[in-house]
Amino acid sequence: MISVLYILIAPIVFILIIALAWRFASRRYTIPCPVWMKGLLDTPHAGGMSARTRKTIQHLDLRAGMKVLDAGCGPGRLTIPVVQIVGPCGEVTAVDLQEGMLSEARNGRMPHTSRTSGFSLRVSGTGSLSLTGSTGPC
Repeated sequence: MISVLYILIAPIVFILIIALAWRFASRRYTIPCPVWMKGLLDTPHAGGMSARTRKTIQHLDLRAGMKVLDAGCGPGRLTIPVVQIVGPCGEVTAVDLQEGMLSEARNGRMPHTSRTSGFSLRVSGTGSLSLTGSTGPC
């Protein structure tokens, strides 16, 4: 019985130790969040958006038709609500170093209508990104 308990608890403890180690290391060094740890960025059980994300979106003072750059977008925690707010007349460019995070944003909770109008995902560092002006549909 005790060995079964150890088998069940050991993986959980191992994952927690790795998550805490990454959190500590990411505060001291500039390292991107691994794709498999995306759940730490926003809790999926909070209806897709945590209170922290809602508060951040409120502080951005976004309006329909705006052009927005989301540098370091990760799995789309802020990108997806921003696309919904700026609407089809706005533009959102989401940039991340990791293709895996962009795949999560692309396949995540993105509304179907927003996937094609005024929304783009790019793999790049912010220093090497080249943005060009464009005229939207509005």
